[in-house]
Amino acid sequence: MAHMTRSGGTLPLVAALAAAGALTLTAVYTVVQTGCADQGEIVQRGSVLEFVGGCVEHGDLPVGPQQPKNPGADQAEGKQTPGKIRP
Repeated sequence: MAHMTRSGGTLPLVAALAAAGALTLTAVYTVVQTGCADQGEIVQRGSVLEFVGGCVEHGDLPVGPQQPKNPGADQAEGKQTPGKIRP
């Protein structure tokens, strides 16, 4: 019958703690080196939370689907909007 000794589980524990410490130090270093003077703030407007300020620019965000600037313009030009039937 195999006996588990106290030292048998020590090495994996030490390795896990060392990895966790290294990842923590890397995260702290990354945050400190971002170089952003404006940390931004979260503002509540009605029932919506909005992040205002910070270092994120509009160009940093992924581009979403393009929305028509004037949704009524298609109907004024005689174009039919998909899913809508004109009488």
